[in-house]
Amino acid sequence: MRPSLPRSPARLAVALLVPVVAFVLTAARKADDPKYEKHYTTAGPATAPAVSIALHGSESQGTFIQLGAKFTNTTADQLVIVKKSGGQWILPHGAFPVAQGTVGALFGSTMLIAPGETKGTTFRAEGASGFQVDSASFKFGEIWSAPNTATPATVPDFPLPPTRNDFSVEGWSCKVLEHKQNTDLTQVQFACTYTGKGLGLIEPSHLSVKAPNGQTFANLAKKARREIVMAGETAKFPLEITMPKSVCDMQFATLQVVFNDAIGESALSAVILPDWAFTVDAPATKEANR
Repeated sequence: MRPSLPRSPARLAVALLVPVVAFVLTAARKADDPKYEKHYTTAGPATAPAVSIALHGSESQGTFIQLGAKFTNTTADQLVIVKKSGGQWILPHGAFPVAQGTVGALFGSTMLIAPGETKGTTFRAEGASGFQVDSASFKFGEIWSAPNTATPATVPDFPLPPTRNDFSVEGWSCKVLEHKQNTDLTQVQFACTYTGKGLGLIEPSHLSVKAPNGQTFANLAKKARREIVMAGETAKFPLEITMPKSVCDMQFATLQVVFNDAIGESALSAVILPDWAFTVDAPATKEANR
């Protein structure tokens, strides 16, 4: 039997270091560590008119508390609008507003959900410290539903070349940003601000242009996509028309933009949700801090 050789000092140091390293890597976070995570349990999915909501990933550390929420539009003919503004975390020592940020929506911190669609976001409150609480509740901000089809505004035919560069109708204030009228191509860029109290819908593809002989021609602009705006917001949209010279030479003709049902509004209905209560999930918290 071969006698074992004594370990060198270097090998002995490594051997002694390994258990220490393993201990450091597996040491659990202590409850007074700002990075200590508390995880929470809450009720199951909730349903309300037009929307169902599932919560997930509710947790806190010293400087924040947050939850994830998935909203599903359960209708075939309504839009659902979720605003972060007004959302609050209610903790034992006070109320903390949700950090606004951008949630991948059309109007800053607002999320628009089409019929049958599901979208998610995170509601997070932040501060210097004090968020590792054992219980909390969350109050959602503004959530609405609105018909996906607008009630159209009545807009008089708009002449080209324009006799003026702006006009107003009920719920809307519009102006011409750009106008080019050539023999075989007419291009107009509009900007419309919604001044109503609901949801403004713009369908630029519904615009048409009427020639002097009464013939109408559809908007061919490739960027003529639907725009949805809240009160006070502005959307820009294009109009592009071609017509045979046999109909008229557009450069020298007076044309009429026919709005049809291109701009309109939908009434907003508030979706009321109860506050959601959260309590510490002890097993999940222990597991997260191992």
